[in-house]
Amino acid sequence: MDINVLKSSAAAVLDYLLPRRCIVCGKILESEEIHLCGHCKGDIPHTYYWMLRNNPMADRFNDLIQKGLEAQIDATDSCEGMIQKEEYAYAAALFFYRAESDYRHITQRIKYNGHISAGTFFGNLLGEKMAAGGLFQDIDMVIPVPLHWHRRWQRGYNQAEVIADGIAARLGATVRCDILVRSRRTKSQTRLSIEEKSLNVKNAFGLHRRCRANIPPELTGVRHILLVDDVFTTGSTLFACFTALRTVFPPGVRISVATLGFVGGA
Repeated sequence: MDINVLKSSAAAVLDYLLPRRCIVCGKILESEEIHLCGHCKGDIPHTYYWMLRNNPMADRFNDLIQKGLEAQIDATDSCEGMIQKEEYAYAAALFFYRAESDYRHITQRIKYNGHISAGTFFGNLLGEKMAAGGLFQDIDMVIPVPLHWHRRWQRGYNQAEVIADGIAARLGATVRCDILVRSRRTKSQTRLSIEEKSLNVKNAFGLHRRCRANIPPELTGVRHILLVDDVFTTGSTLFACFTALRTVFPPGVRISVATLGFVGGA
């Protein structure tokens, strides 16, 4: 018997014994459907930010960068012209994240329920759109937001790394988990205010010891880095990672961001 027929038959039996359900609405999936039923797949509240150089997510992140530069100028009492100009950070998210929307189940299941295959699937989906959008075609490497070692041990995986793997596969970029480290364990950001979120992750990230003095030789030609997390709310976590990377990567290296969900209005 043909191997493909055997695989299809086995999949049909498994679907009968252990029905796969839509990650969003819970409906039993048809044999050709993966993670999403046809209705939910067609109704994803896409941001389309992967095609827009200027968008609310990018504006929010670049505003954090600008405020960081202003604070640096104030702290050093230097002239603004002495601070090297930053490359504009691009930003993209797959869908709008709202507390009242069932699409929130996507990132929640990936993060808390070990739904690793869904993380790869939706990472691939976003990566395909980013590759087609044109802004992210020159990404050299993808860096997921790291978990503290203890939380990773408890969870067994890093959801940002899973998503990053999916995105990088479609962008033809390399995932690097050996550059950023989470130097201290932070509280969950879920119930914190904007100010509390910023303070919670301030100085929480650092560089791996091999990167602290200089850029490793194999990274000297990098021109565009992509930071990846699951959800963009205030941007505090991604900006804290950005700040750590800036200690070795000069402003001429663009650092952009991508997440599955973006908390903001359509």
